[in-house]
Amino acid sequence: MSKKTSSHRRATATIKPGRAAAPSPTFAWFAKHPVLSASGVYLLLMLVFFFETIFLGKTYLSPDAQAPLAISAPLKKALWEDGVYPLWLPHIFGGMPSFASLTYNPFAYFPHAIVDVISRLVPVRGMLVIALHYVLAGLGVFLFLRRKGANYLPALLGGLAFMLTPYLITMIIFGHGSQMMTAAYLPLALWAVDRLFEKFSWLNVGLAGLTLGFMLQRGHIQIAYYGLMLVGFFVLYELTAALLRKQAQRVLPMLGGFAAALVLAFALAAILFLPVQEYTPYSIRGSASVLQSAQGQVEAGVGFDYATQWSFSPGEMMTFLLPSFYGFGGMTYWGTMPFTDYPNYMGILVLALAIVALLKRVPHTGFLGASIVLALLISFGHHFESFYRLFYDYFPHFNKFRVPVMILVLVQCCVAILAGLGLQALLQPLAAPEAQTAGRRALIAKNLWRIAGALLVLALAVTVFKSGLQQFMAGLYPDQYDPATQARLDEMRFGLLFGDLWKFTLFTGTGLALLALAFAGKVAPRTAAAVIVLVTLVDLWMVDKKIGNPPAPERNAQAVLQPDAVAQFLQQDKSLYRIFPTLDLFRETHWAAQDIHSVGGYHAAKPRRYQDFLEATDLQSGLMNDYFTVVTQDGQRGLQPKPVEAIPAERRTAIKNLLDLLNVKYILSFFPLPEENWVSRATVPMNYQGGTYPLHLLENTTALPRAFLVGQYEVQTDNLAALQRLASGAFDPHTTVLLEQTPEPAPQPDSTASATIKEYQLHHLTVETASAFPQILVLSDNYYPSGWHAYLDGKPVKTYLANYCFRGVAVPAGQHRIEFRYASRAFTTGVWLSVSALVIGVAFIVVGRRRG
Repeated sequence: MSKKTSSHRRATATIKPGRAAAPSPTFAWFAKHPVLSASGVYLLLMLVFFFETIFLGKTYLSPDAQAPLAISAPLKKALWEDGVYPLWLPHIFGGMPSFASLTYNPFAYFPHAIVDVISRLVPVRGMLVIALHYVLAGLGVFLFLRRKGANYLPALLGGLAFMLTPYLITMIIFGHGSQMMTAAYLPLALWAVDRLFEKFSWLNVGLAGLTLGFMLQRGHIQIAYYGLMLVGFFVLYELTAALLRKQAQRVLPMLGGFAAALVLAFALAAILFLPVQEYTPYSIRGSASVLQSAQGQVEAGVGFDYATQWSFSPGEMMTFLLPSFYGFGGMTYWGTMPFTDYPNYMGILVLALAIVALLKRVPHTGFLGASIVLALLISFGHHFESFYRLFYDYFPHFNKFRVPVMILVLVQCCVAILAGLGLQALLQPLAAPEAQTAGRRALIAKNLWRIAGALLVLALAVTVFKSGLQQFMAGLYPDQYDPATQARLDEMRFGLLFGDLWKFTLFTGTGLALLALAFAGKVAPRTAAAVIVLVTLVDLWMVDKKIGNPPAPERNAQAVLQPDAVAQFLQQDKSLYRIFPTLDLFRETHWAAQDIHSVGGYHAAKPRRYQDFLEATDLQSGLMNDYFTVVTQDGQRGLQPKPVEAIPAERRTAIKNLLDLLNVKYILSFFPLPEENWVSRATVPMNYQGGTYPLHLLENTTALPRAFLVGQYEVQTDNLAALQRLASGAFDPHTTVLLEQTPEPAPQPDSTASATIKEYQLHHLTVETASAFPQILVLSDNYYPSGWHAYLDGKPVKTYLANYCFRGVAVPAGQHRIEFRYASRAFTTGVWLSVSALVIGVAFIVVGRRRG
């Protein structure tokens, strides 16, 4: 009579560790303390890799790192010097939520909150915290592999492969730390959920809930979403496996445990996700442009074309084998994406071992293989539009994401796990002499030597016919520059590729040779595994060290926060105003560090209405386009002033009125502008696109104050018509406001009316008004009813949507005090939910361990 399978037995088989020779004392210690020793190895590697940034006071200073550094500077000042937890950012785009847009979220990621508090007492290098997340990434793979029966070295290899994958390294070097730190939780989440499925317990519920919660909390929503997709697929795989094995009694405990962990995780992340959800309908990520509706192209989310700009092409899978096949980022890159800074390389032996695992059908082959295929197909984006559309159109919130290539982090995670399983599968029969005959092993060794020899012959043949291959590749490279520059660039590209061909041969041949020696009994299996781990480390280390520029001294980062010549001039004006930077300067955010407000800036989730306002009025580039024309002289493109009479009078009037409405007191232009009310006040040097040029600072003498009164209004309920009205020169914001509904009380013209801002803080704004007749107070700060609330003489009043995207309040005759206060119910609720979830999760773990 056969034995019944116990309810807690694993639904899938695991690789059984093979018998091995007695370990040396050193290895015995590693084997006795696997988690501690693996963590130590990973930490040591990260301390060495990031030595300059951890110990020598240097930092990575990419443009993507400088922008958040500057934009968060005034918010950090508000927090640490003024004691105000910042939720609003007034410095760009007429104001926008800072917390809900993920611009600055102090203490929202609980593990980092501890570091923030400690760093106020003892200096803590930020790079050390990042290094610990790399350790977490490697340790997650290590723990998962150990659960699947992998020995120490295969598990160490898997963790090493994921930790050092170029994607994760690039994210830190180029200023995308939230991506890397969120991705670090991917394998740990699989490990925690796998524990929960093996045994429902309070300990495992707590571990799974907190791990998933911290992954969500870290703040990169797109990577966290992909992580949930991976975990969700793992759940479906495990449930299906249980049913196929006729273990239906396990399904409800598995579902119940996972549901409990998921509830705990989302509650833990509520501090972040409730405000984000609150802001989403008001951002470009959550609502379609009214301009699209006018063209019959309404799309929810960011729009398909924009969402799929960074689509991974099938041809670029060659970078899995040769990292420099499509160049190596920057100018050398010649693939189909707009640009990139790194190859999607995972290590040649890592990839080979992953294939071995798939061929040998090791545990979870189906899940890991299917996950790789699914993520790879999604990464193709517009190159496989019909498939991507399935997710873009039907998966909740998927249409709010962009950069499809980002999902390759799931491929890299799964390949790293498979590599560990593949190495274990190769070593297992070697550790059990009775498993195979000596003749069989000798045959395998001989075939491995043959493959290694064939690779060497191929590399030598390529070397002999190098010029022919170079000509072939030059035919593939796109012509983008003049012939001389193009020739030098093609030479550089091929040089990188040719070097990779020999590295491929060397690393692959070494791996094959070690396995051949192990099968021939010439080398101990553990020695072969150790050298394979070492070769993989060298392979990935060499690629990672080629990424980006070397770190710069910390003082260079602080220099970004220091006032330049522009800021030094503007800071002399103590009034409340905005600037209008022309050309590419419109996207600059570094002046925010000096508390200067701009109508421009950069953010991936701009306010939807403000973006519509900019596009409909063509302000961002229109000012230069209207006053100048593009000319080419001596092969160089430049701008040439148009005669004033060639510019339509209505357009000139519209631009002046719009800048007045936006409280633009200073225009920053590399060229003089002809309007009488734009008076030159200074010319200062400005670094721009690698050169230094004179920048004109023009004062707009007719600019309206941030808050002002008008006595006339127009009602326009059609959004497109409202934008067209604002863009016309016939609309005068000095006297009239555009509203969506009739105000009460109705305003009347009053030349004596006045409005004075008495206080302008992040979350509190006070205006005192005086008028003989009712007026509309117009505030040229963005309308955001989920956060900003208006009060008239201490009593709540209605905030009107004024001039399409700004705020208005109906003010009775007489003297009054109008206040705007920021209060987000979503944020408050999220804080209580997250703190409660943390307490519950920790309690689950403590109680579970005691009952253990």
